[in-house]
Amino acid sequence: MKWQKILIYLTVGIVIYICLFVSYFMCSDSMNKEIHLISKDYVGPVIIFYNQMGGVKREYEGKARLLRIPKCGVLYTKFKPNTGWIGDSNTINIWYVDSIDNKIMEIPFVISTLNEKVMELSNIGVNGFNYKSISLEDRQLDYMYYFVDTLNLQWSKYSRFSVDIDSLLLSDKVDYSSE
Repeated sequence: MKWQKILIYLTVGIVIYICLFVSYFMCSDSMNKEIHLISKDYVGPVIIFYNQMGGVKREYEGKARLLRIPKCGVLYTKFKPNTGWIGDSNTINIWYVDSIDNKIMEIPFVISTLNEKVMELSNIGVNGFNYKSISLEDRQLDYMYYFVDTLNLQWSKYSRFSVDIDSLLLSDKVDYSSE
């Protein structure tokens, strides 16, 4: 009888935990879908500064936010930051484009190295996104960055990048106007 009570309490506890876990993800905001267009053969960091008064205007492809990344890899946009959780590898689609913005090759966003879109770690891809928000004296600066490069080289090539971008932003070397 005592073991049955313990088993019932344990079962009820597990069911409550599962319900809370599922409801958290069902109620949490997921990111809006985005499409990033990057010049063919670009390799390196991509940095997107949000809420920029002089930034490029908001553009959509269907319901997805469309971001045309300049050849330098830095975009100033009027879009607000796209916060929330990434539901799957189709939340943000990144494409190489030709000179007239025709999509020529999807750059896989790798949630895990087991992603079916990536055959080898020697392939080009994006391995995660970094969102940051910095309070400056008179404004809030929100930005996102990621790296388009060979997956197995990203950590060694860009391990100090976040420190570099933070010092760059805090030293007022960033132009907050449009390009």
